[in-house]
Amino acid sequence: MAKILILVFSLLVTININADVYQHRDANGNLVFSDTPSPNSTQVQLPDNLSQVSLPAPASSAPSAASSDNATTAPVLAPTVNIINPTNNATWSQAQTLLNVTASVKNVDPKAGAKAMLLVNGAPFAGTPVPVSGNQQISFELRVDNDHNDIPIGQVSLQVQIIDSATPYNILATSDTVNFTNYQPGNRVNKSTTPTPSTVTPNVTPNPNTLTP
Repeated sequence: MAKILILVFSLLVTININADVYQHRDANGNLVFSDTPSPNSTQVQLPDNLSQVSLPAPASSAPSAASSDNATTAPVLAPTVNIINPTNNATWSQAQTLLNVTASVKNVDPKAGAKAMLLVNGAPFAGTPVPVSGNQQISFELRVDNDHNDIPIGQVSLQVQIIDSATPYNILATSDTVNFTNYQPGNRVNKSTTPTPSTVTPNVTPNPNTLTP
């Protein structure tokens, strides 16, 4: 019965909604609907509120815009930064006067207006942050000479942070901490050397009351 009603509704798309509908079977046994009666047809009794029935729209085979966008959007990778030089637990002498801190930056959104900032012992380095974008290698120059003292003596920790252009800024990525030792020439102590204690020779004065036999 449901299939019959569907066929009737389809027929009404082209037939006046108020016209009578007739059904009969053709020579092949197929059920045929028409608004014109035939000798073997019978009238179909339609509901009174048939004019209020709406047929569902055919399903579209085209993908929606949302599903199409999801299919073509690549995953967004988080930015990363790693210090390449100096290596962890390295030793550096101030006699060299210049230390290049090198870092590798990856997956930085070009639209973020991001910059790389160097931290020395947890404090921002006095130099200007370096603009970064995409994948690249950056460097910071630390100097120790008559006009600069960028590296304190002893144990030094370094980190590089990727920050955005907001005020205050947001930290997008932070490198692992790299530790190294900075020493002044001539002040390096060789721990394997043990100082030799001085030898004191006593000053012996002869006793005049002592007789030699």
